[in-house]
Amino acid sequence: MNAKNKSNSKIESLITDASFSYKQPWFYNHPFAFRCELGIGDSNRVYLKNAKKRAFEIFDILFQNPPDAIFFDHYIEDVSSWDGINVNNTIRYFKRNIKFLSQHVNKYENTIVFNIPLDEDEKENNVQKNRIICYADSKYPYKKRAIENFSWGSRTVHFVSFENECILSIYDDRGCDIVFATKEKMREFYNKLKPYFLEYDAEEMSRRFND
Repeated sequence: MNAKNKSNSKIESLITDASFSYKQPWFYNHPFAFRCELGIGDSNRVYLKNAKKRAFEIFDILFQNPPDAIFFDHYIEDVSSWDGINVNNTIRYFKRNIKFLSQHVNKYENTIVFNIPLDEDEKENNVQKNRIICYADSKYPYKKRAIENFSWGSRTVHFVSFENECILSIYDDRGCDIVFATKEKMREFYNKLKPYFLEYDAEEMSRRFND
């Protein structure tokens, strides 16, 4: 199922444009962005508890209504480049990706943006990078997917609000980035998200707000 743009949202126009290079670290690659800290605490149990709590609080600030869409990157690989020693692990990884992809594109209205520009390290792997955008419904397991982003082995899913013109990206249990389509929206959420700001980048976020 393919979909055309469904709104006048600037963030939707961005993510459906192949020239929009959405790459890590998102905070440093986009001018209207914040970086928030999730995991806080001296013990592993407290750290993960706080990471989950803070992730959900940030999620609720940005998404008073369920996200309008999610998106993730999908790579089409040249199998001739596979390392023969690790081929079994590569096949298992490939199957997991295909299963994840099929579960989304078969169930949700979607748009596929082909041939996203590659990073330098991606070019070495001889892959084609596509962006899968799914207009998921209110029953989509948004917060479950958000917490799954804590795991290095999980697919990274980004959450989108057309109303608030933003993307929420949880990079792992340490933190998350929020990218806005406009400076106005970034400034609107500055004070709401300030209690969660990563102290290391607080000065830069203040500069972005005041410029």
